[in-house]
Amino acid sequence: MDIFHQLNEKEGKTVVLITHSTELAKETERVITLFDGNITDIKRGRELC
Repeated sequence: MDIFHQLNEKEGKTVVLITHSTELAKETERVITLFDGNITDIKRGRELC
């Protein structure tokens, strides 16, 4: 995750992380939840706490 944060913050790169881990999702700016290919929810990662 440190490398992803560096790429995003220092180099302005967008990182797409696909995970089932709530712990990893908490470290992100935004969490987009999909179900059957449709967006069902959009939250900030910190809202998952």
